[in-house]
Amino acid sequence: MSQKKRYHIHISLVRNENLYLENALEYALSTDYFLTWDLLATNTNFVEYSRQQIDQCDYMIFILGNDYGHLSLSGVSYLHLSYIYASSKRVPMIALVNTQPSQHELLRQRLDLFNLVIKEQGLRVIHFGQTHDGVSECVRMLGEIKEKFPRLGWVKDTRSLSTLPATASGDLKSMFVSDRFHIRNGVQPALTDSSLEGTQQSPEAEARPTQVTPKELNEALLVNYTAHAFEGGNLQEISATYTFSWGNIVQTLQALPQPFTSNMMLTQINDSLKDAAMAEALKISPNIHAVSRCQISSIDYQWIKSQLVKKRWLFSVKEGQSIRELWQINIIVQA
Repeated sequence: MSQKKRYHIHISLVRNENLYLENALEYALSTDYFLTWDLLATNTNFVEYSRQQIDQCDYMIFILGNDYGHLSLSGVSYLHLSYIYASSKRVPMIALVNTQPSQHELLRQRLDLFNLVIKEQGLRVIHFGQTHDGVSECVRMLGEIKEKFPRLGWVKDTRSLSTLPATASGDLKSMFVSDRFHIRNGVQPALTDSSLEGTQQSPEAEARPTQVTPKELNEALLVNYTAHAFEGGNLQEISATYTFSWGNIVQTLQALPQPFTSNMMLTQINDSLKDAAMAEALKISPNIHAVSRCQISSIDYQWIKSQLVKKRWLFSVKEGQSIRELWQINIIVQA
């Protein structure tokens, strides 16, 4: 007897804005789907976690309620940034959009996001006004996108722990995961500075360049940054967003002497933002004559660094007895 497949759905929303809707979705979907939810935007790991789940999920539900969400340094909400990221990754999604926002929530940014979602998602937009509106339609529409965008999914493992192969043994977490499920996309822990060391490759692995396709290098990523703009004798700080491609990031780091330090990597990325910062500053005032101190968001920088390591485009390098943290780009672009 074949077992029913389940699929990973990530739900992007402003947490705790509408607990009744969250509960209704959990109740309606948890039997057939494995659900992950955005963290509270005040959590320092919010951006990394959200992008990680978007990368790993089969399908996504995006909810735009009354609240535009917690603002990033650029003035764009983290909810908005999550949507842009998921859209750039072409994740099949359903959007639930509140069509009856309260008057004090009618922000320009929310209207911009509303219009963007309507334009891009089209027939996969569900309009709701009350607490439970749209939940049954969401269940129906998920069935449709599963057929249109088939994914591998996973099934529950009915074997007892004693019958599992020896490879399923190990630490408690891997034993639990192997016992319970066959999972296509295992959820990995957040990759931060403290865990990057654990991802170091053997010298033999580091010597072999990772093959990369042009398609991978053309993928876009959005970052937040700040800069100082000068007009006459006055200085003002600007906050904005900029879209890199992974190819931009790789070329920027390849221009450094190899290997390089983390500080050199950060400085190089910051310097690459100067032209974008100047263009952004001139939108504010045509009399601005210079920009300086361009700084990418520390959250976005750490995420980029962790992704480069995860992709095996960036390797940790040991230099004799030195305790310095050194890195090296090591890829080959496929024709």
